[in-house]
Amino acid sequence: MEGGPKLMTSWTTKGLTLLLAGLLLCELFFQLRTATSWGHDSWQMGDWLIHYGEGFVRRGFAGSAVRWISGITGWQANHVVIGISLMAFIGLGLWMGFRAKACFSTPYLLSSLMLGFPVYQEGVVRKDACLLLLLIAGLALMAHGKKWRGWKWPAVVIVAMVAILIHEAFLFFGLPCLLLAGLKTTRDGVKRLLIFLPVFVCGLAVVLHHGSPDQAAAIHESWRPLWEEIENRPVPSEPASAIAALGWSPAEGRALVAPMWAGIYQPMAWAAVFLMSASLLLAFTRRESRADTMGWGALLLGGIAPLFILGTDYGRWIFFWSASVVILVATRTPVPWGVADRLRARIHGGRIEAIWDLAGKQSWVLLLLGLPLLWSIEIFTQAGPLPRFFFRWIAW
Repeated sequence: MEGGPKLMTSWTTKGLTLLLAGLLLCELFFQLRTATSWGHDSWQMGDWLIHYGEGFVRRGFAGSAVRWISGITGWQANHVVIGISLMAFIGLGLWMGFRAKACFSTPYLLSSLMLGFPVYQEGVVRKDACLLLLLIAGLALMAHGKKWRGWKWPAVVIVAMVAILIHEAFLFFGLPCLLLAGLKTTRDGVKRLLIFLPVFVCGLAVVLHHGSPDQAAAIHESWRPLWEEIENRPVPSEPASAIAALGWSPAEGRALVAPMWAGIYQPMAWAAVFLMSASLLLAFTRRESRADTMGWGALLLGGIAPLFILGTDYGRWIFFWSASVVILVATRTPVPWGVADRLRARIHGGRIEAIWDLAGKQSWVLLLLGLPLLWSIEIFTQAGPLPRFFFRWIAW
């Protein structure tokens, strides 16, 4: 009977992996089917279709590219968006499957805390997977760019700038990763800051020239035939969703986030969700990689924290944080300043590591728990794969 428990664990893990993969594919099918009906009031579609046709605005790079592709191919722009989003998500999934599984449990990578988050929160048709792929590209250039000689750092800078022009959230998770990757001394950090000076200028331009109400109205008007084609009805003349947000004043933006800080309930709820997500990330990190996960997780907290004040997609911010950590650890990017080595000496063989080992064996929790996009008890309880499937089946 030697090896019996290990064999059982192996089969259990394989069964859980197949079940999570099946639930993920089912939900992905439902989402892509409904995405074709997303029109002018859809944040997902509107965010993709912001463009530079009416002047420089934030997030306009992707929409301009979509307009160009649609113009030369004749394909409907929303179908181009869905196609690009799907290819990016599949690309990210394949990369995770080949690279990240060496450092993280496969069920975790398929759960609604990682790859499943965009699917279960109707975020596949978002820019998230594209931004994470650009982060991977930047790290790959930094790690394997010796043959590029003098072109290595300009290429990394261009990748970072493109990512920021697609969505400024990259400033808060992707840019810190590229700034900190492989640093050994403070002098290296100063040199890296100087190299990335054009990236900071790009970020400042996006912040200062985010758009105006007139530009938002003009962009909306340019897509009016598309909106009416999608929705099969006349659409209002006023812009909506992400396009309307281009014209928001700082006061309007703060008003959107204000309920988060209106009382103690929301901050405590999100702190609990973050702690749960961080604990499960560590529990499903393979033992030899946990110090790197802890080190990168702690360093990236400072970068992602401002997003909780600037935007309301709190679940996305946590996903960006955890996905960035997974990418950095999977690419074997050294944690700067020897942080991981000091952590490794402290946690190796300790009680906290035993707790993580025990938690990591309870893989079934990944079927129930998920990362909500916005906080409420209802959204949280339906964020996991099995509850999501159950409620969808009830609705059907």
